[in-house]
Amino acid sequence: MNAYLNAYNNALLALYILWQQTAAFSIRIYIFLTFGIFFGFRGCLPVFSRCLWLRNDPAYAIIHPTKEVIRTYKVIVVDDEDSVRQGISRHIDWRGLGFEIVGDADNGADALELAESALPDLVITDIKMPYMDGLELTARLRAALPAVKVIIISGFDDFEYAKQAISLNIAEYVLKPVNVEELSDVLRRVRGEMEREEASIKDMEKLRAYYEKSLPTLREHFLASLLEGRVSDDRAGQLAATYGLTLTSRYHAAACVRFDRKTAVKDGGDELNRISIRQLIDEALGGGEIRGGIIAYSLIYADYVVAFAGFDDEALMNRLIVRMNEMCGMAEKYLDLVVSVGVGYAVGRLSEMNRSYRGALAALDYSMETGSCSAIYIADVEPDEKVDVSITPQDEQSLLSAIRLADPDAIAHVVNRLIGRLAESRVPYQKYQVYILEIFTALVHIARLNKIDADDMFGGQFDAARELNGIDSLRSLKERLTTLCVRVSGRIRRERQNTSNMLIESAKAYAAEHYRDPEFSVDSMCRDLHVSPAYFSTIFKRAQNTSFVNYLTSLRLAEAVRLLTETDYKTHHIANAVGFGDANYFSFVFKKRFGASPSKYRGRLGGDAHARG
Repeated sequence: MNAYLNAYNNALLALYILWQQTAAFSIRIYIFLTFGIFFGFRGCLPVFSRCLWLRNDPAYAIIHPTKEVIRTYKVIVVDDEDSVRQGISRHIDWRGLGFEIVGDADNGADALELAESALPDLVITDIKMPYMDGLELTARLRAALPAVKVIIISGFDDFEYAKQAISLNIAEYVLKPVNVEELSDVLRRVRGEMEREEASIKDMEKLRAYYEKSLPTLREHFLASLLEGRVSDDRAGQLAATYGLTLTSRYHAAACVRFDRKTAVKDGGDELNRISIRQLIDEALGGGEIRGGIIAYSLIYADYVVAFAGFDDEALMNRLIVRMNEMCGMAEKYLDLVVSVGVGYAVGRLSEMNRSYRGALAALDYSMETGSCSAIYIADVEPDEKVDVSITPQDEQSLLSAIRLADPDAIAHVVNRLIGRLAESRVPYQKYQVYILEIFTALVHIARLNKIDADDMFGGQFDAARELNGIDSLRSLKERLTTLCVRVSGRIRRERQNTSNMLIESAKAYAAEHYRDPEFSVDSMCRDLHVSPAYFSTIFKRAQNTSFVNYLTSLRLAEAVRLLTETDYKTHHIANAVGFGDANYFSFVFKKRFGASPSKYRGRLGGDAHARG
């Protein structure tokens, strides 16, 4: 009975699917009549209803599988012969193989520029090409777009070429002539490799396992960056959440631990002692869990073991000091170590942890006076230093970035933040002056980094006393600082523009002197001009609205036209005279530009002259 029912259901499904996939009205009528003969015309509606219900049956999935969406990879074809490029583009079933051509080029330099904008997954290139050959193109692609696969199609069955190609980690090396079947097989292999690599990258379990394995190291690097003052408050909050650290307390403080051994130990003993002290700190403070209102994390940083503590009530600073004293006793008792601890100021922002860390180090300097094996709070030995304000490396970097952007809003934002910190701190007048001098010193440093005369920036020789006397309020400080920043920004912008113009003119002069050399290349020129090819190509195209390769070609062709007009040199002589080592390639480029071969172009000029005569 079950076998009969299964056969019955499958027959229904087969007829129903045939109905679905048939567009012709006459065939659909025939199928409907078949239903009617077998089940009666009145029974057609319930039969169709049963077919709809059977769509959920596994048999339906087997007979009528769901189409899988195929990933399409982008391809660039590079060859100096039009026939080869067109043959590859037209005769391969790209869509069926899961590829699409997004562009082509007749030389390596243009191909590199195209790749930087089109971002292909695969580049198919010849080896022997003008301006930049396929091997150099592959090397440049490896640096700019390391994920791109490269297939080299070459007419050279040469071991050296193959060896260089292998060293560049190409996907395939195919010899010309290549037929459709062979290249299709190569593309299938390359696609399979690309799919396997993507599957590996998308393996979230592996990524998660790697991330979790790296998490302790990432946390330590992040905490070290906070101690160094290299992270803003906003960024610190984001990274803390990412790394699973609870750094939301109202106050934070650093405690630095230094130890002396009572007895000598073998090599590696210092590192083991630091690890042991770190474990004692975690036991005393909770190791990332709130204990007694304090949450703390530990790390080994430089020659110290550092506790990074957070608490919401400033009175809990005393509890932190007590816990660190207890840790000193345990270190002496269990590890035979004499330990000193410096505890820094409590700060209200994570970006100020560098101040707390510096305070902790300063507190350790008093261990000779207060005795070892104890915790020393910096506020107890230097109470006047509790209120402090200073320029951090991060502040200087933010100021430099705003100035280089030449964005008045960005400059105003950084300046407002620096002035706002001074307004919030309520520091004594002496520290107020020191802070102002620190700001000016940072500006002088920025000016020197960009080769700007500091005296020119300040409108005369820098005089600290004069600058301080000219500032009588936070408003005047803000105005003076904004003026200086805008001035430096303008100088940098003009210097950058002048440098770019000088570089372009130098390149044009170099090209005018060397364009007759067939070995002339962008790389060799940039090497002599002491600039990177990528940077030069970018600024040249931005300023001239054309690539340097096109400019060089125009220069050579202009001279070729002059020689065709004024001399009776043969075509191959002219090709050599203007830097084309290959006369056939010269003729190809000439015809592409002027619509006629060099000989016909000269004949046309002669005909025009005769007509005028």
